[in-house]
Amino acid sequence: MPAPEPAREALTGKTLGHYRILEKIGAGGMGEVYRAHDEHLEREVAIKILPTGTLSDDTARKRFRKEALALSKLNHPHIATIHDFDTQQGLDFLVMEFIRGVGLREKLARGPLAEKEILDLGTQLAEGLSAAHEQGVVHRDLKPGNLRVTNEGRLKILDFGLAKLFDPAKGEVRAETLTQSVEDSQLMGTLPYMAPEQVSGEHIDARTDVYGMGAVLYEMATQKMPFREDSAPRLLASILQQPVEAPRAFNPRLSAELERIILKCLEKEPGRRFQSARELAVDLDRCAHPSETQTGRLMRKPAWQRAMSSARLHPLAFTSSSVVIAVVAVLLWWVFGARPVLSFAPRNFVLISDFDNQTGDALFDRSLRTALIVSVEQSAHVNVVPAGRMADSLRRMGKKPGDRIDESIGRQMCLRDSVPALLVPAISRVGQQYALSAQLIDPRTGVSVQSYMEMADGQNEILPALGKLAAQVRHGLGESWFKTYKQDRRLPLVTTSSLSALKMYVDGQDQWRKGQYPQAMQLWNSALQADPDFAMVHAAVGTALYSYIFNNPVEGKKHFERALQLSERTTERERLFLRAMFAVNQNHFPDASQLLQEYLQEYPDDSGVRFSLAHLLRDNDRCPEAIEQYKEVLRLDPGSAGSMVDIATCNANVENYAEAIRYYEQAFQLEPSWKNGGNLTREYGLDLVRAGQEAKARELFTATLANPDSHGLMLRSVAYLDLYHGRYRAAKAGLQEALLVDESRQVPLSIAREHCILGIVYEGLGDNRSLIREMDAAMKLYPSIPDKVISGVWLVRGYVRAGLADKAAAVVDTMKKQADMNDPSRANLVNFSEAEVERQRGNYAHAIELLLLADHQHRSKSISDSLARAYEASGDTEQAARWLKTLNDGKDALGWEPQQDWLSSYVRLARLDLSLGKKDEAKALLTQFLDLWKDADSDIPLLKEAKAEYRKLQ
Repeated sequence: MPAPEPAREALTGKTLGHYRILEKIGAGGMGEVYRAHDEHLEREVAIKILPTGTLSDDTARKRFRKEALALSKLNHPHIATIHDFDTQQGLDFLVMEFIRGVGLREKLARGPLAEKEILDLGTQLAEGLSAAHEQGVVHRDLKPGNLRVTNEGRLKILDFGLAKLFDPAKGEVRAETLTQSVEDSQLMGTLPYMAPEQVSGEHIDARTDVYGMGAVLYEMATQKMPFREDSAPRLLASILQQPVEAPRAFNPRLSAELERIILKCLEKEPGRRFQSARELAVDLDRCAHPSETQTGRLMRKPAWQRAMSSARLHPLAFTSSSVVIAVVAVLLWWVFGARPVLSFAPRNFVLISDFDNQTGDALFDRSLRTALIVSVEQSAHVNVVPAGRMADSLRRMGKKPGDRIDESIGRQMCLRDSVPALLVPAISRVGQQYALSAQLIDPRTGVSVQSYMEMADGQNEILPALGKLAAQVRHGLGESWFKTYKQDRRLPLVTTSSLSALKMYVDGQDQWRKGQYPQAMQLWNSALQADPDFAMVHAAVGTALYSYIFNNPVEGKKHFERALQLSERTTERERLFLRAMFAVNQNHFPDASQLLQEYLQEYPDDSGVRFSLAHLLRDNDRCPEAIEQYKEVLRLDPGSAGSMVDIATCNANVENYAEAIRYYEQAFQLEPSWKNGGNLTREYGLDLVRAGQEAKARELFTATLANPDSHGLMLRSVAYLDLYHGRYRAAKAGLQEALLVDESRQVPLSIAREHCILGIVYEGLGDNRSLIREMDAAMKLYPSIPDKVISGVWLVRGYVRAGLADKAAAVVDTMKKQADMNDPSRANLVNFSEAEVERQRGNYAHAIELLLLADHQHRSKSISDSLARAYEASGDTEQAARWLKTLNDGKDALGWEPQQDWLSSYVRLARLDLSLGKKDEAKALLTQFLDLWKDADSDIPLLKEAKAEYRKLQ
């Protein structure tokens, strides 16, 4: 029988072995902690006494001793050291380092920490965890209560009582918890800080601690826990399913980079977090020192001190002869320094003309120029004028974007755009040998300041020779040989050994820029037949498939994954680009933002990638930040009409319509054809309506009807304007004509959409049978539409409004199979659609839960409308009115599917306001609606309802 447990309150002043208990300093589920004095070593220690029964038998006690021994080996400045473990008077206890200072929990009670302190303490925490993980220990209970900060500012990790031991080589857990019995199967940890895999009982490893650290960083930054639900079931559900609210929503002073780090730690999937505490420590350190690299910090020593340190020489060794010193100095300058052969500063631009192809072999046209650019662009010292900027320059010169650029035209372009260097390459053939040459020309004088030459023994040696030529050019532009060596990979390895594949890749890019999308795809597929392992072709195909042109993200993902598998066959720059663009196409915002910023840290003048970052910010409702990035693109490329259009879109999103129209018109001055067709015309026209220029918008749409390629889209745009004013019959006629146009062009997505919008018309007319007919017609096309998610939303909405929940549920099942639930803009569509089905079935509570989740992921007018309907149906008039007001406020839904629901919100909200006695508010809403619908068809049910409600005000 075990000895009876002494009364804990009586321990103060007693001794356990050679430890004299001084005072109780803490308690928790895993035991009580006392400050004690070690009589042997004359030092203060902390003693943790384990709960009775924790070590129930000799087997458990042996395991405890073994694991305590393993933890005692964690000797690190940021980990509280375990000194001893023992059993005295029937008590099992651990003896640990006693740390003076303040607990992080108490420190946070005063408010969020400054970012500098977060980064300092966070880096220390990550370094301590890294040391533990290297010894095969996962803490599993990271929280402010288990962290202490000394008076000197050093952070210490406490309490490894819930730690698990694992094999660092295999990542396999190999022991139970230090203080957990084998039979104990309860959740181990502190719930608000537990990772999803802990909550669900799945495999844990070092990345579990990365999550816990993310929760601690979140609390440091916001003084809030990532999830704050009152009940345990809701808290568990949030940890497993809900996204974390952005820290900057609570602390706007927080930098975007630190927010990215915190959110990456808190990813649900371990594979999407930092993969080690060491990796996390590096990013925290980079965030703390954004302008310094690790090398930069080491190199802050004086040059002579660095030289002595690296060579391990005594200072007296530098009394050697001046000749030796001079030789060494010249050698160091040759390796580490360089002087450009013309006026060329770091990060300046060079324009590379087309190859002077003297062989007559079309295989070399454009392909070799692309390969040369790939090689030169490995440099962070040199920027190459991009294709889009060159096309704009040619247009301003009265030439076509695809016109050949020789030395004369290239020089004119340089002078127009203040480009300081022109490179004119050439290839010629002498027997079986090829001569590759290039001239570096000063555009101001036309003088060739440097010539380069490399010979190739046959076609197979052309690309290696071209790479050597590129290295010489980079050095001629002022890059040191050392930097060239560090950032230079052989062209056949990072492009393709097949010149024909390279040519088809380049020709495909040219076709894509011209809008010849099927032809581009055909060329790229041919390139992959010639070389299935051509990474950048896989990336080009993947990007095309993700685009609205092909709208096939499932296949696009496969090509990007293959490109990343082949990343050894890319330059470092291309590898960074591939990773970033894959995340962008998936709309994985935290990862995409991080990867794009990492790329731009290395290559800050890449206007194309900066444009992608701006576009990502725009699509994730960060319009002010996006505008700043677009303006930076315009600084690099003043002729970027696309950036002007996107600045217009951002301004429209924040309801600054006058500024939006100003930027649209600037873009149309550069690209007049953009005003006369496609989605851009539609968006510009709708913003004209919002700015009070509806007559001008109708004139624009009517004029664009003459463009066969845009006829159906313009008919739809006019139909939406008719619906905007309640003219349903005119809208129906326009949509039916648009349907015929789309059917003649055999575009399944457009045909299906036309049917779904016609369904909205019939819904408004109160014709449920026709609504079902249109939805069934759209449903027949659903299997042939690549993107099942967006088109699925239209179908679900229509079937739910028709009262056919089962048909809608079948569509939701298909959506779930394709949707990337890590993409908030996709996940919210699935959750919204499932909620619509639940709402139709009368499961209002579940519907509301799903809709709130969808709203958190990405707010939309459709979600606000559905929440209002769900709350009203469940009898919660106050919440229904709140969500109708959200639907009614802010930017309208003009020109897309929720438009009529947004218009109906005027009437529905007025009805609720009347029921709550808010007559003035109701009158204002009804007056505004009836003014919009003054020319509406007289028999529309919504109009009749509005007039009936208005009569109540008389």
